Amino acid sequence: LRFTVYPTARAVARFLRDRCGVKFVMPGRIGTAVPRLEEISVPDGMASFERASQKFGSYTTRTGSLMFATASNYFPSGDLFSYGGHTYPTACPRDKYFKDHPEYFGMLDGKRRWAAGPTFQALCISNPEVEDLIVAELERRFDAGATICQLAQQDGLDVCMCDKCRALYDTGDDWGEKYWRFHRQIAERILRERPGKVVHILSYSQTRHPPKTFKEFPSNVMIELCKNSDAAFAEWEGYTVPQGFSVYIYHWMAYSRVGFTPHRSLYECHASARRYVMNGSRGVYRCGDNLGLVALEGPQYYVFNNTLENPDLDIDAALAEFCVASFGQEAAGPMTSFYETLDMGLRGFDRLLAPVPEIPGVKYARNADAQPDFPLDILSYIYTPDVLGAMEGALRAAEKSKTATPREKARLARCRAEFDYTRNLAQVATYFRAYQATPCKANFLPLARVVRERREMLDRLFAGKDAIRLDGWPEDAILLGRDGRRDLVEVNGRSSAVIISPLDWDVDRMLREEDYPWTAENVEKWRRHNAARGLASAKDWKAFGDGKPEILSFDREGAHIRFGTVSGEGASVVAHAKPEGGLKPNTRYRASCFTRADYIAPVWGTRYGQERGLFFLFDFDGSRGIQSPPRASFRGAFDWRRVSVEFTTGEKPSASVSVKAWLCNSNGIVEIEDLTVEELGEGSAGQ
Repeated sequence: LRFTVYPTARAVARFLRDRCGVKFVMPGRIGTAVPRLEEISVPDGMASFERASQKFGSYTTRTGSLMFATASNYFPSGDLFSYGGHTYPTACPRDKYFKDHPEYFGMLDGKRRWAAGPTFQALCISNPEVEDLIVAELERRFDAGATICQLAQQDGLDVCMCDKCRALYDTGDDWGEKYWRFHRQIAERILRERPGKVVHILSYSQTRHPPKTFKEFPSNVMIELCKNSDAAFAEWEGYTVPQGFSVYIYHWMAYSRVGFTPHRSLYECHASARRYVMNGSRGVYRCGDNLGLVALEGPQYYVFNNTLENPDLDIDAALAEFCVASFGQEAAGPMTSFYETLDMGLRGFDRLLAPVPEIPGVKYARNADAQPDFPLDILSYIYTPDVLGAMEGALRAAEKSKTATPREKARLARCRAEFDYTRNLAQVATYFRAYQATPCKANFLPLARVVRERREMLDRLFAGKDAIRLDGWPEDAILLGRDGRRDLVEVNGRSSAVIISPLDWDVDRMLREEDYPWTAENVEKWRRHNAARGLASAKDWKAFGDGKPEILSFDREGAHIRFGTVSGEGASVVAHAKPEGGLKPNTRYRASCFTRADYIAPVWGTRYGQERGLFFLFDFDGSRGIQSPPRASFRGAFDWRRVSVEFTTGEKPSASVSVKAWLCNSNGIVEIEDLTVEELGEGSAGQ
């Protein structure tokens, strides 16, 4: 089925919609709204010759959801083979080739190197054998049945800096131009060797702008735009792209900062889908789309998908239609208010996502938008107490409907589950920031309550399963989506979405032991505790890694260090604490230290936003460690506070715990002292 466009299913879906009044509001049988009709009439000679505006999509069909996909312009991949964005790692996997052929891989600082992750592995594109590997990979997909196959470089901004690559195509260090020329060359080979097949080239990262040295592509080329604003489409005016364009969008992703919560407003969904249709897009690849919130984000999917068919769609009418079809006439009113309130918050998030205009001559910065670095800040911005209160009231009113059918009740129940997850996380955000502003017991109590409620909610929803499956819903409609594994949900997603503190705090233990982080009482308590226990401690802090000549001071006083930087590039120190006999295997420990800062000012625009400020990297197994604070660094000025992590060692732990205090992309002065490591008893939970 992978290389089929499903025309029969599409025809059946259209007949059900147009002649039977069926609405496909969510995946599966429960998501299909079927009205009661006395009769179905079909005019004599009825015929329809509709051609969908989109040729392909990225929907993965499973049992019960094929009709939803085809009816909703949410198409499967059809005859396209997509790597999800990056061809190079599949064509030349480093695990297979790096040992015997390091010359296939990128050079940096004079060495062929192993990248941090396989999708970030740059290739040496001046090497003819690398080109042969990429061509062979595409031809393998074509020979398996694909008509269209994606061609795209690795993720990230790293490139090969060997002499041959630097000289390639006489383009200097313009890597966008090198990749465009290289990919055009591959397309020309495919045109000769596999005529009739289409090479689907990604415009992304280095190739986000059109090529400068040519304006005409071979007859077998389609371009997929990852930047797909009106301005991005306008950049391509005057270029000949014979197979047209498709778009790669980021509307629904478990790795965006909002994680497993709603992403885009109805207006943005309509505006973007309309833009794609009006600019002739032939397909939509929805990066990371989980279909996890099919009820809470149901109107967004409904508006986006239907705008692909009708670019002049009326948003208000579509929302009303969705609510009546989904929840019944009685509940439609309050549910319309529910979604309008949610949309009000998401429209503000749209503005945070608006890209910052690029400035000629200024180095391209990723994530150049107005989003705060920490996901909880975004959630507290979208879901104010007023927004949450209004949504809760509207949903309760809808749940009182006396006329709702079993399917309508099931959709309301799903909406309740999705909203409760989002509301709880938003409450964590609000209470956490209040506690950070004034750390004390009074502010800790409500935070502890919502953190505990979240844990209990997840225990109830997962109930020992690997995903949250609600009764009667198809596999595609897993709560929080196909990426919603327990380990990811615990931290609200991956990549930019990750939230550790305070979600991993053992609030019951902290309440029992009156261990309230960041309070002056907490610092003194643990200093006395460490001194009384005679814990293994560091004897000294040593310069390590990123230490620069710009360090303001480096005064050692036993296990105390004061350091800083004015370079904005970073400075760091490291210490090791070794318990007597070394760390034991499969044993739980607590490592901690104390720190204060006179002033930490992030230097903006250098790396990812969450990598600016003071971090502590605790390493206990040689290659496995914990970062504290995760995803949100210490910044500004603060008095002494305790930094603590709990961990369980593996089979072969390091002899000691090392901690690297890293002032990353920031200016400031930091003091650190008393790194200690303590063995914990059985059953101790993480903090």
